[in-house]
Amino acid sequence: METVFFVNALKGSLGTREICRLKNKFPITFVPLSDGGDGFLETIAYAFPLAKKCFLPTKNALNKTKKAPYLIYKNSAFIECAQIAGLAEIKPEQRKVLEATSFGIGMVLKALSKKVKTVYIGLGGVAFNDGGAGCLQALGYKLIDDKKKQVPLGILGLLKLKKIIAPKNLKLPKIICFSDVENKLLGSRGSAQIYGPQKGANKKEVKMIEKALGNFQKVIGKNLDKKFYGASGALPVALCGVLKAKIKKGTKEIFKLIKAENLIKKADLILTSEGCLDWQSLFGKAPFEILKLAKKYKKQTNFICGKNKLNNNVLKKYTNLRVAELCALAKNDKDSFVNAKVYLKKVLGDLYEKKC
Repeated sequence: METVFFVNALKGSLGTREICRLKNKFPITFVPLSDGGDGFLETIAYAFPLAKKCFLPTKNALNKTKKAPYLIYKNSAFIECAQIAGLAEIKPEQRKVLEATSFGIGMVLKALSKKVKTVYIGLGGVAFNDGGAGCLQALGYKLIDDKKKQVPLGILGLLKLKKIIAPKNLKLPKIICFSDVENKLLGSRGSAQIYGPQKGANKKEVKMIEKALGNFQKVIGKNLDKKFYGASGALPVALCGVLKAKIKKGTKEIFKLIKAENLIKKADLILTSEGCLDWQSLFGKAPFEILKLAKKYKKQTNFICGKNKLNNNVLKKYTNLRVAELCALAKNDKDSFVNAKVYLKKVLGDLYEKKC
């Protein structure tokens, strides 16, 4: 029996790499899965085994020095925002979204500018919500207020932003972004209102972020309230609105690279995973796209998640779908996070015993 496990990170407990290390314990084909967010580099390494892994000094979202990985393959570099300024590396009680910045993303782009012709950026999983303002500042852009002074790093500076001055002689590679979500920049499905609370923002701070991003858009002078622009702390506002990057649906591009449809066609059973199975999973995220393909080919699918928040009316649309919830096996939510690997191994072990 051929089983393929499209491995998406269980955020906060198990990363893609750690799950894939179980490949020697079960007769299952493990395929790293990302739609641009967490696990992007693992997926690229799977698609391009000859890609070279390197590291660059940079800053995380709270301005702490770190080294971030990237991949080089031929004339292209691949970077993952979640491994530069990721939300997962900051404890919930330490998250400060108003202070968090995308400065580290800009540092990496600047360092790669003379090394490659194209940079592919996996968006998502970040701790900032500054619209990429910090990224621009790292690249030498001057963000000026009405007193002709540069605004500070962080989202609050954008409330007073009046002008953006580009640096002279800045030459960047071609930038192509893979987005894990399709949310617009503003409004009820926008960056601040949907993802701000995940990054630690309260209701008052969400309104401030929304207002700041609206002003950022106004100063740039373009309508950036478009699909995808709410992704990754609204980073596409800077990348696409200022740096002329192109943005693509991560799922579609990644599925081509890993040949997902062919793998599903040949498999008898499909597994996929996500930390929390909820309504956000429906916004173009890779695991749900796997479900659609599995349904197309009438394959039995097991969705492994930390917690399931979708009701049966949604799930029954995928008639061959079963959900394995790690929380249901654990003593409590904390136990399911701390011992996620134990419960995942139990789910896979039970599945193997039943099917083989």
